[in-house]
Amino acid sequence: MKSDDLAWIAGFLEGEGYFVTHTSKRGYVRMRIGATSTDLDVLQHLQRLVPRSCIQGPYGPTRTSYGTKPHWKWILHPRILVIELARELRPLMGSRRQGQIDALLQMHAAHPAARNRTPSPAEHGTATRYRRGCRCESCRTAERFYQRKRRAIRKALRADVPAI
Repeated sequence: MKSDDLAWIAGFLEGEGYFVTHTSKRGYVRMRIGATSTDLDVLQHLQRLVPRSCIQGPYGPTRTSYGTKPHWKWILHPRILVIELARELRPLMGSRRQGQIDALLQMHAAHPAARNRTPSPAEHGTATRYRRGCRCESCRTAERFYQRKRRAIRKALRADVPAI
């Protein structure tokens, strides 16, 4: 990654971003870098700079600090990519964000990943790609088809069950 792009990412995440870890009930450790903004074009630029990241939203206006504007979330969550980007960004960040990155790196060292791999890329026009954050029309169509098929299966199963 070019140093200009890395500096832009660091500046944006310094103001709008977060570096977090989450431990599930089963003990799985998940790591994430994210940011929330009301400016979709800025998040799309960030998504172009950071491969395998996704944008979620829009989330409607609620009684939050975003006022009446819709907002979106940018997320990077494959662990290998999170650790790699966090290490590159650490020297460019302020002390508070460096502390968040240090905690993330310590958690990574204490809890190594069970499988150290990135997920396989999914093709456009699949429900998997839709669930990973792509919102293009072909991926939406595939997700709708998948949901219709699931509803039909559930409906058929309910019809076969005798009433008590």
